[in-house]
Amino acid sequence: MPIVIKVDHIVVSEANTHAVFTVRLSEADLLNPVTVNWNLTGLSAVSGNDFTNVSGVLTFNPGVLEQVISIPIVDNATPELLETFRLNLFSPSANAQIGNSIAVVTIIDNDAAPGTPVVTINDFVVDEAAKEASFVITLDRPSTGVVSMNYATQDGTAIAGSDFVATSGSLSFAVGETARTVQVSLLNDSTPESSEAFNLVLSALNGATTLDPVGTAIIAENDAVAVATSNISVDDIVVGESQTYADFLVRLDQPNTATVKVSYALLGASASGYGTDFHNQSGDLTFAPGETVKTVRATITNDSNPEPTENFVLLLSNPSSNATLARPVATATIIDNDAAPGTPVVRIGDAVVDEASGLVQVAVILDRPSLGDVTVNYAVQAATAGAGSDFTAFPASVVGFAPGETVKLVTVGIRNDNAPELTEVFDVAITSAVGAIVGDGTGHVFINRNDSTPVASPVLDLRNVVTVEGHGYVDFLITLSAPSSSSVKVNYQTTGGTAAGYGTDFTNQSGALTFSPGETIKTVRVTTTDDGNAEGQETFSLQSYSPTNATLGNAVATATILDNDSAPPGAPVVLNGTTAADILRGSPFDDAITGGDGNDVLEGAGGNDTLTGGAGDDLYLIEDAGDSCTEAVGGGSDLVISYLPSLALGANIEDLQLAGSAVTGIGNSLDNRITGSAESNILEGGLGDDTLDGGAGTDTASYAAAAGGVVVTLAVSGVPQDTVSAGLDTLLSIENLTGSDFNDKLTGDTNANTLTGGLGNDTLNGGTGADTMIGGDGSDLYYVDNAGDVVSETNAAAAGGTDLVNTLVNYTLGANVENLRITASGAVNGTGNALNNVIYAGAGDNVLDGGAGTDTLSYAYATAGVTVSLATVTPQVTGGSGTDTVLNFENLTG
Repeated sequence: MPIVIKVDHIVVSEANTHAVFTVRLSEADLLNPVTVNWNLTGLSAVSGNDFTNVSGVLTFNPGVLEQVISIPIVDNATPELLETFRLNLFSPSANAQIGNSIAVVTIIDNDAAPGTPVVTINDFVVDEAAKEASFVITLDRPSTGVVSMNYATQDGTAIAGSDFVATSGSLSFAVGETARTVQVSLLNDSTPESSEAFNLVLSALNGATTLDPVGTAIIAENDAVAVATSNISVDDIVVGESQTYADFLVRLDQPNTATVKVSYALLGASASGYGTDFHNQSGDLTFAPGETVKTVRATITNDSNPEPTENFVLLLSNPSSNATLARPVATATIIDNDAAPGTPVVRIGDAVVDEASGLVQVAVILDRPSLGDVTVNYAVQAATAGAGSDFTAFPASVVGFAPGETVKLVTVGIRNDNAPELTEVFDVAITSAVGAIVGDGTGHVFINRNDSTPVASPVLDLRNVVTVEGHGYVDFLITLSAPSSSSVKVNYQTTGGTAAGYGTDFTNQSGALTFSPGETIKTVRVTTTDDGNAEGQETFSLQSYSPTNATLGNAVATATILDNDSAPPGAPVVLNGTTAADILRGSPFDDAITGGDGNDVLEGAGGNDTLTGGAGDDLYLIEDAGDSCTEAVGGGSDLVISYLPSLALGANIEDLQLAGSAVTGIGNSLDNRITGSAESNILEGGLGDDTLDGGAGTDTASYAAAAGGVVVTLAVSGVPQDTVSAGLDTLLSIENLTGSDFNDKLTGDTNANTLTGGLGNDTLNGGTGADTMIGGDGSDLYYVDNAGDVVSETNAAAAGGTDLVNTLVNYTLGANVENLRITASGAVNGTGNALNNVIYAGAGDNVLDGGAGTDTLSYAYATAGVTVSLATVTPQVTGGSGTDTVLNFENLTG
C-alpha cells in the first residue's frame, strides 16, 4: 500500500518565534528513506516582514513516522490583521505520495492595544484516520499578564475511550502570546459510524474572558465498506471576511481500497483573486486508504472596503482513475464586515442536505459588524426529523462574535439510516442575543426523502427557485425520484434569460454532477451579482442534459432574482413546482407557491404567503400569521409545521406539528394528528378521531370547542377512547385537560395534572398525583385523593353552581366551594369555609369542623343510625359512622 505524506494547517502566535509543522506518514517505510521537497509562499503574510522564507528537503529515515518543519516567525511591533502563508510539499520520493500539497499557517498578531483578551476556541471537522484533533485556542489581543485556563474533553455522540482519548489539563499564555493548541488523540476503530462529535470545554479562566468556552470536533462519518471507485465532492461554505481563511471540506462518499488523488484550484466569481478578496491557490489532495475527509484552506483578504456579498469557487479536477467527481465545484460566500457599525441584526440560514452527506453547516450571520461583543444562544430542535435518529442531538450552546466578525457556523451531524422516509425537517434556533437583535431566528434543515427501493433508472428533476439580489447566490436543487442502484451522472449549464450572465446579473457555470448509489439530491450554487441598479424581476435558468443511468423529468429550472435596489414587488412572487417531489422556499416578500403533484415541501419564508400543495403528501412550514395553506379534497395526507403562537388547520389538511415557540394547535373535522413542541402546548383536535401527542413540556388536551360534554381520561395513553362528543381520541404525553361548555367528566393519571372543567356541571378526578382541579361555572364534582390536590372555584356568583368535593384525605374547603364529603373509611378530617357548607361524615373517626357560615353536618351516607349532638365538642360515638368530633355546625342531618 503506498505511503501518503500528510501535513495539517496550523495557527500560531506571532510571539511563538516559530511555526512548527508536523509532517506525518500514513505508515513507515521500514527499508528505505522517504523524502519530500518543501518551500514557502506568502499569502497575506509577507516574506521577511512576517516570516523567514526558507525551503528544504524533509527526510524520513526507515521506520520513522513523523518529522517537523520549523519556520521562523518575525515578531514585529506593527499592529496587523490575521495573516497567512503556506507550506508547499512537492516532488516526493518514489515510495510515497503527497496527501495534501499545501498547508496554511495563520499568524495571530500580538501588537494590538493590550487589555483583557477574549478567548476563542475553534469548531472543526476531522477524519477519524487523522489520529489527532487539534483545538486552537486564541486571544483577540495580547495580555499584560499571564492568562491561564483549564480544559477538558466532554463526551457528545463521540465517547471517550471508544472514539477519542479523554484529555484534560491547564494551559497558560505568556505576556504577548495569542495562540495555543490542544491535541486530542482519536481512536481509529473499524466500526461503521455516522458523524460523531465531542467537545473541549474551557473553564477557570484567569486574566481573560470568553464568549463561547466550548470547541466542538466533529469526527466525519467513516468506516463504511471500502470500494474500488469513490465519488469525490466538495461543500459550499459561508465565511466572514474577518475570518482570514475559509475551509473547504473535500470528501469521499466511501473509503477507497487504494489511494485517491484529485487536483484543485481556487477561482474568482464576484470575488477577485490575487489578494484582492482572496488568494488564488492550486494543489493536489491524496486520500490514503480509509480516509474520507480533507480540508483545503483558502486565504481571505480582510480589507476595509464596504462590499456586497462576494463569492469565489473551489474547482476539483483530474481525479485518479479510482474516483469520480460527484460535485466538483463549491462556492465560498464572503460576508463583508465593513458596513457602518451599529447594533446588528442576527439571522440564521436554511440548508438542504442528502441523508448520506454526514453533516450540515448552518450559517449564523450579522448584517453589520458590531462595535462590541455579540453572543447568541442556539439549540438544535427536532421537527419531523428526530434527534438521535435523523440528526445528532447536540446540547444547546452559544456562538460569540468579536467586534468585526460577521459569520459563525453551527455544524450538525446527519444520521444515515435505512428507513424509507419523506423529506424531514429539523431546526437550529437562535435566541437571547446580547449586543444584537434577532431577525430570522429559525434555520430549517431539510433532509431530502431517501432510502426507498433503488431503481435502475430514476427520474432526474430540477427545481425552480427565487432569491434576492443581495443574497449573493442561488441554490438550484437537483433530485432523483428514487435512489439509483448505480452511479447517476448529469451535465448542467446556466443560460441567461432577462438576467444576463458573465457577472452582469449572475456568473455563468457549467459542469457535471454524480449521484452515488443511495444519494437523492445535489445542489448547484450559482453566484448572483449585487449591482446597485434598480431593476425589475430578472430570470435565468439551469439546464440539465446527457444523463447517465437516469431519465430527465423537469430538465430546466428557472431562478427569479428579486431586485434589492427598488421597491418591494407589488404582487406576490410566483414560484411553481413540478410533478415530482419539490422543496420550494419563498422570498422575504409575499409569495404564491404551488407544489403541483408529488410530495412537496413548501416554505413561504417572510411575507404573507399563499401555499398550495396540490396532489401528494405535502409538508408546509408556517412562520407568519398572514400565511395560508390550500389543499383540495383527496390531495394526499398533508402536514403543517407551525411556528406561530396559535394555528388552526385549514380544510383538507390532516396533521399539525408545533415547533419552536408555537403553543396552540387546533384541528379540523378530519382525523388529525397534532404533535406538540418543547413548549407547554394546548392541543385541540376538534371533530374527528384525533391523536394528540404533547411531546416534551407540560401539555394540555383541550375540548373547549366541543359541541357537547366529553369524557376523557389521562390514565389511558396511546389507546383510542370515546370522548362522546369529540370522536375517538388517542392521547400521548398529555398532562392536563380542558373541558367543554357542557357537562364533562375529566380524569387525570399518576402525574400532577391540571383539569379545567369550564362551563357545565363537571366531574373532575385528578388521579393519584398532586392535582389542580378548576371547575368553572356549574355545579361541579371533585375527587381528592392527595394532600397536594387543589380545588379552585373562582366564581362566587350563582353561576358558579353548588360544588361538592369527595375526599379520601384530610381536606379544608377552598373559596367558593360549598360542600364536602369524606369518602375514606379511615380517620379523615373535613373542614368547611365561610360559606353555608354541607359536610358529609365518613365511615371512620372524623374531626368535622363547619367553620364560619351556617353549616350542616350530614350522615346521609352512614351505614346505620347515628346518635350525634351539636352541643358536644369532644369525640362522640355516633353508632353508625365512627367516633366523630363535631365543631361549628348549626344544622344536623341524619
